[in-house]
Amino acid sequence: MEIKIGALTIYFPDASSSDFFINEDLAEFFGFETSLEAATFIKKKLKDRMEYSFKKLKIDYETNGIFITSKNGEIIVEAAIIINELVIIEIKNSEIVEVIKSVKNFKRPKKQRWVVGDIFYIPLKNGYFSFGQIIKKGDLGLPICCLFDLVSNEVVEIHNIINKNVVSILPISSQSLDNHTWKIIGNKSIVVKVEEVIKGQPKNYLRRITRGTYSDSSLKELAEALNGIRPWNENIDVNYFDKMLVPDYQKPDNLLFLTRDEKINYFKKLGYDLHQLEESYSKTPDWF
Repeated sequence: MEIKIGALTIYFPDASSSDFFINEDLAEFFGFETSLEAATFIKKKLKDRMEYSFKKLKIDYETNGIFITSKNGEIIVEAAIIINELVIIEIKNSEIVEVIKSVKNFKRPKKQRWVVGDIFYIPLKNGYFSFGQIIKKGDLGLPICCLFDLVSNEVVEIHNIINKNVVSILPISSQSLDNHTWKIIGNKSIVVKVEEVIKGQPKNYLRRITRGTYSDSSLKELAEALNGIRPWNENIDVNYFDKMLVPDYQKPDNLLFLTRDEKINYFKKLGYDLHQLEESYSKTPDWF
């Protein structure tokens, strides 16, 4: 859930996170060249204006934005009002009242319960669905999931899912399972065991499955890339998606690839220089 207040958007807690937060490119708002400069400026202004409540805020930054978080929604609203004032954006009092009312009345949704054996669907960005299964719970309590070689424009019966080939096994974060984005549609005996898949494989593959944790979005992005919904080579690491595949899986021949110029422009739109990123990546040890 989210709500606009002036030029900013306040995001509400979900099943995985208890924080209210603002995520905006405030460097652009205030005419700074970097997010660090903007974060320093915002911290000082909020500290001067908020006094005690400032202590309940966390402010962080990345290249393309500043994150302001708090477990207290009214404090986030207070910060948002001040930032809008600094940008000289007027907010009607009625709008503030409605935002505060929404924050006060908000009830955080409960997590979706999930266990080993659960079958779930993954909504893809073209409106279709891919499907997976939780095959193990990792040491940190996070799910290790497999992805089936199946994409459909509707949620299909479980018996038509589990008889498909497994294309990937990944240890992932649980956010999309927790917050009901990936709906659980049933439970069956696991179709594959992690120990059997990693047996005899190179150390890099072993580390990926037993010691790594991928963002849950990685499984969704892999499904989209395998089905031509997103480019196979959109990442800095040209083998990024290949590394996610189980060893005996043969990827399709009709994958979507960006040309060199298309890839350069793709990263340019994101605010990055592809050449610099590739140079930096080439110096990073490939542990996984």
